[in-house]
Amino acid sequence: MLYNISNRTEAPAIQQNNIVVVSKIKTHNPKSNSKNSKNKNKAKPSEPIRDLSLIPLCEDFLFRSTKSMYTNARNVLAFVFGINVGLRISDLLSLKFKDILNSDYTIVNELCVFESKTKKVNRPILNNKTKETIEDFISLIGKSNINMENYVFSANQKEFNTPLESTVFYKEIKKMQKHFNISDSWGTHTLRKTFAYWTLKLGDNDKDTMSCLQEMLNHSSAKTTLHYSGITKERYQKMYGDIENLFDANFKFENQNTNNNNTDNDLTSKINLILELLNKEEAEYNA
Repeated sequence: MLYNISNRTEAPAIQQNNIVVVSKIKTHNPKSNSKNSKNKNKAKPSEPIRDLSLIPLCEDFLFRSTKSMYTNARNVLAFVFGINVGLRISDLLSLKFKDILNSDYTIVNELCVFESKTKKVNRPILNNKTKETIEDFISLIGKSNINMENYVFSANQKEFNTPLESTVFYKEIKKMQKHFNISDSWGTHTLRKTFAYWTLKLGDNDKDTMSCLQEMLNHSSAKTTLHYSGITKERYQKMYGDIENLFDANFKFENQNTNNNNTDNDLTSKINLILELLNKEEAEYNA
């Protein structure tokens, strides 16, 4: 779902094979607020969005949730980025314009993220949905107002040099959860978990999906040792493209293995394993 948030000009042609490195910075962490941290540590782990029909509805809700067009467009971009790319929230909110744009304002195809938690490099690919949402956001704020050293997800339109705090975005996610009367607990980590959950569901028939997903999430270890070889960049591009198509409002997901109990059990085990790892990751972030 795309939004006409301004009088858009023709989007620039996207260059190929452009890679940038995300600046290593410190972003706000809930543990910096001692009162809130105690409460958050007791909270249930956030859950992925398990209902595909909610994805476009969530985008629409965020686009209309405040009186500020900038704030709404920023939150939509953060949401789309999160569920399509799967970055940790700390790395997502650390992105600067120089990390997603070339000097001519074309959008990079691939990020090179130095992760704050793992101290490792991750290279997520930007699918078309993410690029189109970035283009809409840039059209709103205007190229002339972009400083490559400023944050993409800034506190407000007048303070591009101040990153959005995760607690502020967390409140928007909780408002969305309440609006749709969702019993599962949602939070900022819901975005990354949604990316992981549906990537596994979508690749249920592919034996390499679990291995690829662990690489995409940059998980160094798991309870099960997973070896793989011969997985090319084209394979990862397809997986990021598939998740984009899955989140399209007109896409109908069909599990081809619904009559195979063994396959269903295996998929459930994989999902539980990944969510367990992500729950641990979330707990460490909030500690």
